[in-house]
Amino acid sequence: MGLKSFFSGVVIAVIVVSVAWFFLAGARGGLTDEGFQKWADPLRDQGIEVSIDRISGSRDGSVLRDLVIGNSSEGWSWTAPQVQVTGSLGGEGLVLRVAGTQEIRYRIAGQEHTLQISARIFQVTLEKSGGDGSIGVIKTGAIDLEIERPERPTITTGRIEVRLILNNGKGLVPDGSILSLGFDDLVLPGYENSAFGATIQRIFAVTELQRGLNGLNPEKEIAEWQAAPNALARITSSGLTWGLLAIEAAGTLRLDNQYRPVGTLNGMVRDILPAVEALTAAGVVAPQENNDFRTGVFEDLNAIGPATFSMAVRIRDGNVALREDEVGLPVINIGTVGPLLGMPPRL
Repeated sequence: MGLKSFFSGVVIAVIVVSVAWFFLAGARGGLTDEGFQKWADPLRDQGIEVSIDRISGSRDGSVLRDLVIGNSSEGWSWTAPQVQVTGSLGGEGLVLRVAGTQEIRYRIAGQEHTLQISARIFQVTLEKSGGDGSIGVIKTGAIDLEIERPERPTITTGRIEVRLILNNGKGLVPDGSILSLGFDDLVLPGYENSAFGATIQRIFAVTELQRGLNGLNPEKEIAEWQAAPNALARITSSGLTWGLLAIEAAGTLRLDNQYRPVGTLNGMVRDILPAVEALTAAGVVAPQENNDFRTGVFEDLNAIGPATFSMAVRIRDGNVALREDEVGLPVINIGTVGPLLGMPPRL
């Protein structure tokens, strides 16, 4: 169901937001050359490489040209051609506006990967959590976002919203932090002839991370997260509107030994029969399964509303399926999901 693109987008968003946090945690509107060095030197002491071409602006805001933040030993970097910093953590929030094409590089299993991100509007806002001035909320928003990957189709979305509420604790993203994501008009390359088309009209999720992230090394962080006993993502609410398919679901996910999401969500599916017809027409559902499902819906399945049915969304072994255990309806496979960022399986 194109969830590989979705989960990859989640990781990309976390990386971008985390890098922004590193940047903005010590920056201020009206940043000067001296102020930049005062902020950058402690990061360099931590092994984080920071460089910039020049700074311009006034006391109300600064424009940073050719900003680069990275860590070569961990194999990641973020480059932005122009970054405008305005606002204040003591006011409405510190705002980062990025213009031009950003580039994210990261390393997985010894292989270097590159993402180029461009948008008509790309903005990150930081808000403090309390009287101590620490950052408690990070919000990222973009309009007309494009993610380009070498020799792979471009992913586009009309709008993306990310909100990270940081819990108290240690690490870059402490345990118990809440991540909310929303995509509008997410286009999945290669799905033009699929049952529901290439465009997901709306997808969102609100997730509590039982275990957070300690740093920005994707390979190390994902591997440690997968193996941890508290590596659970509690999805308190989520929704998908994709052509004729409309689902709302909540439950718990983790990663299997191939770094694919696994778990079962309690879902509500609206007007399911047209969606099953579309899956049948696309050859995903066999005609007999379609007939059995239709009969089961009419005879056995209790409707919550005029066209809303309670079903489970099962994600296992890379497959995503709808099922109803009590009635025994045929399992409806609606797609597949791959490992995060192409992570190799655990041995």
